[in-house]
Amino acid sequence: MKKAKCKKTAQAERENKPLATDKPLASEDTTETEKSTEDACEKESEIEKVKAELAKTKLALATLQQEKQTLQDQSMRLQAEYDNYRRRTQSEKERIYGDAIQKICKELLLLLDNLGRAKDSNVKQLAEQQDLGEQATSVLQSLVKGSELVYQQAEQLFNKLGVTEMAALGEKFNPDFHEAVMHVEDEQFGENEVVEVFQTGYLYGERVLRPAVVKVAN
Repeated sequence: MKKAKCKKTAQAERENKPLATDKPLASEDTTETEKSTEDACEKESEIEKVKAELAKTKLALATLQQEKQTLQDQSMRLQAEYDNYRRRTQSEKERIYGDAIQKICKELLLLLDNLGRAKDSNVKQLAEQQDLGEQATSVLQSLVKGSELVYQQAEQLFNKLGVTEMAALGEKFNPDFHEAVMHVEDEQFGENEVVEVFQTGYLYGERVLRPAVVKVAN
């Protein structure tokens, strides 16, 4: 509307026709007025173009900001999903590894038991044989040391795998960790106290690998 008005005003001035609100002007003044009016109209037209471009730029900027926020939200969701997946995968790996180690160590405990029995038997035999010759005694001492060394190495291997011996002797009976096969009444022991261990119990971390087989008093 403003542009049309500017054209109409310029045309009227070129025809030397005064507007309703103008007084008749001299010929020289009319030319200058026409030029000034045309310049004003051109400037007004440029301003309108700039405003239109600015509006488009603002709209494009708002669109880009919205797209940026959408991408950020998607990125955060993907990161959260990946973190959850990684934790689940790690937990599953640890569970599978733990189950495998537990199964293997449970079978190997029988070997550890036999090594312990052999060690104890050699120590007992050495203590009971007092009239052996020097050579026989030396051989028996070597067997004792060898069996003790092998047993210690086996224990160290189990410890590296996370397998530890369960406390039982002198402890209060706990059905989660102990398996009672005998019961005795004896006033010198406390109530439900473990007074003898027939088979050592073992833990893998916090899991019971094998309960201790025990005798319980009172």
